Amino acid sequence: MTVIPFPGRRLRAQPTESKAYIARSDGEPLPCTLLDLTRKGALINASMIVLPGEFTLLLNGQSLARRRCRVVWRERDVVSVEFEAHA
Repeated sequence: MTVIPFPGRRLRAQPTESKAYIARSDGEPLPCTLLDLTRKGALINASMIVLPGEFTLLLNGQSLARRRCRVVWRERDVVSVEFEAHA
């Protein structure tokens, strides 16, 4: 597993390489790979996907584990996202 360091990160990330999905407005989820996870955000590999600045991430492919995200930074296919606070 490749670990991508993020010097500004304050929380310890839990490395993982699990499947996740990006919810689309048309209902068809786009597959991506969850590289690591903290309680405040995640690092995902979204190769071949053009992402908007905000989107919903389905952590296990089901609607029960979804988080609204805001893109913090992007580098090629790797995207760092921050989870939005629950309303």
